[in-house]
Amino acid sequence: MRPFRTCAGCLAQDPEWVGSSGTGSLYSWTVVWRPQHPSFVVPYAPAVVELDEGWYLLSAVVGCEDDELSIGMRLEVEFHPVSEEITLPYFTPLRSGGTPASANGRAQGS
Repeated sequence: MRPFRTCAGCLAQDPEWVGSSGTGSLYSWTVVWRPQHPSFVVPYAPAVVELDEGWYLLSAVVGCEDDELSIGMRLEVEFHPVSEEITLPYFTPLRSGGTPASANGRAQGS
């Protein structure tokens, strides 16, 4: 599976998967109190995470209260399966010491 058909930046049509450390910083977020669908549990915090490699990823922050969120907060990815075929990346605060809580494969495609 290709990550996209054409790069929006350079129009390249031969994308490839590149590994990531799975860590980054909170760039921006909001807190949602009115779900768009009944399956969403509120509140939740959709966020833009600036990965350490320089990429930005739209995801959500879990594992902390919304009043604990702050710009630059260090985060790490954790993967949540939502079906047998789909697993989504969420971010949680990086535990103290700056090392990821889990050392399994991070944000790598096949």
